[in-house]
Amino acid sequence: MTPGWWLAAAAAAALVAPYAAGVARRPATLPPWSPWRTTAWVTGALLVAASVSPPLADLAVTDHRAHMVQHLLLGMYAPLGLVLGAPARLLLGSVRPRRGRRLSHLLRSAPVHVLSHPVTAGLLDVGALYVLYLTPLEAAVRGDPALRWLVLGHFLAAGCLFTWSIAGTDPGPRRPSVRARAVVLVAAAGAHAALAKLLHARAVRGGHGPSDHTGTHDPAQAAEAAVWMYYGGDGAEVLLAVALLATWYRRRRHEHRAVAGDATHALTSSLLAPRRLPGAKIAATCKHPRVTRSFGVEEELLLVGPDGGPIARAQAVLEGAHPEHGPLEPEFMEEQIETATEPMTSLDDLTQAILDGRAGAEAAAQQHDAHIAAVGTSPVPIDGTTMSKVRYLRARTEFGLTAREQLTNGCHVHVSVADDTEGVAVIDRIGPWLAPLLALSANSPFWQGDDSGFASFRSQVWARWPTAGPSRHFGTPEAYHAAVEALVATGTVLDHAMVYFDARLSAKYPTVEIRVADVCLDPRTAALLAALSRALVETAAREAADGRPAPDAPTELLRTAHWRAGRSGITGDLLHPRTFRPAPAHDVVGVLVEHVRDALVDAGDLDTVTDTLGALWSRGNGAARQRAWYAESQGDLHRVALAAAEATLAGAARTG
Repeated sequence: MTPGWWLAAAAAAALVAPYAAGVARRPATLPPWSPWRTTAWVTGALLVAASVSPPLADLAVTDHRAHMVQHLLLGMYAPLGLVLGAPARLLLGSVRPRRGRRLSHLLRSAPVHVLSHPVTAGLLDVGALYVLYLTPLEAAVRGDPALRWLVLGHFLAAGCLFTWSIAGTDPGPRRPSVRARAVVLVAAAGAHAALAKLLHARAVRGGHGPSDHTGTHDPAQAAEAAVWMYYGGDGAEVLLAVALLATWYRRRRHEHRAVAGDATHALTSSLLAPRRLPGAKIAATCKHPRVTRSFGVEEELLLVGPDGGPIARAQAVLEGAHPEHGPLEPEFMEEQIETATEPMTSLDDLTQAILDGRAGAEAAAQQHDAHIAAVGTSPVPIDGTTMSKVRYLRARTEFGLTAREQLTNGCHVHVSVADDTEGVAVIDRIGPWLAPLLALSANSPFWQGDDSGFASFRSQVWARWPTAGPSRHFGTPEAYHAAVEALVATGTVLDHAMVYFDARLSAKYPTVEIRVADVCLDPRTAALLAALSRALVETAAREAADGRPAPDAPTELLRTAHWRAGRSGITGDLLHPRTFRPAPAHDVVGVLVEHVRDALVDAGDLDTVTDTLGALWSRGNGAARQRAWYAESQGDLHRVALAAAEATLAGAARTG
């Protein structure tokens, strides 16, 4: 075998062997490595080997066409395969954590951030071609073997960088939006095509371009090579555009998954379908003005490592967070952080804010080799680490095992109220309707490595706190505040913030804070809870304004309804909010939507709520999905946590 063939074989082996070793070393606790990624990488490696193998490499010195084939293979087609092979993701999953952290930090460093921007990468990739082909550099390259290999290396490196900046799946600095990357791709494709046309025109005019400086090249060859450059570049750019759309689709597919034809969805749609009236008629028949109450969502999120196990990194994540990561706050444990949206009036805006909050939290966590998972409790057994704050450490001392085991994640919805009078009137009226919200959100079936038998075991753990759960009827703001002061005066709770009613007046904002729900696996479910919560508040405020009395719901029945919701989720019976007798979860949720229908219509949220509920019945809530992953992985809770971490970011536009 000639030296050229040895070089080609060595190039293929140098790329394929380490990749195969990484796949072999990948821990069993991680999801199986995609065979499509392996196929893409091997294809890219073979294209690299083909581009440097005889006779192509030898012929490229004197033949424009062979040189152009080399350019296309090394600079455009091979990078597609290599980048879609996701080598950095593979490496992060197969090396020791310390090395993985170093690699993660490198991928998110400032120099890589600059280099990986699509504009920078495009200039290095396509811009360099203008320098090569429109200056005497090409003649110099043909006469100097060392310089020729350097240029070929640049083709490959710049091509990989540009491909990664446009459609790469490996982690890296926060990329521009898909739209911005598509614009850069179109501009780069136009620049590449323009260069090909320019080279063709110069060759047709007699070969007076720089490609003829050595006097050994045929202008007809140069013209034909330019045609190959034009059409070959188009093919590669189409493939890159497909890859970009595929990455976008993968992130968005959960938002656009079809549920038409599913029997359960059809039943839900028929039950919850809006009564359609012309817009003017709706406005005319509404007794109350359209809903303009602002609302916001706080989400507590679990921090997990590359293997899916909880990881105590909250302090480091918070200290290293940047403003673009959004508002991030500490929680009781080092294994969790909290996000919060700004007050919104539009459900669409709130949904996007939830997505952005999760994406920002993920970006901050990835800087410390961690990920976020929206689960109510950790599927993997964990002895939690209390945050080093005086209040939290004091609570750990005062409340013993209750505090030490308090690694739970909830979803809190704030809805604006006019004043404490309206707020207390709302709290007195929404109590019977909160248990269905818990059932919809239920997302914590596992506790310390075991299936708890509950859809929401978080609700059981949370109920250990002395003030947690439903509250009694107050009647006036004075009675409410007196009850809170009496609880604090007992000395059993540390302060006012530890009065953990399922619905309470916020100490910070002019809002009613509804705290009953698990953090939701799907961000759309979190938005659904927010829409229903706002509608509950609006409906209760209207009832109070109309002089309708608050329902007489004994606290013991409310507590029982919440227990039932945590146990059953949406797969069994719940307690009917009016009769407190067992009824199918589907019927109870239907009654809830009927109760707040007018408020949903006035806010413009009914269609979204109906569609989201249909998808929820079809797919199952977080508890059902976690149990399905558990069965699919044959009992591997680490894989459950990793699947949850991926689902947490479904639809998030700023991951990475």
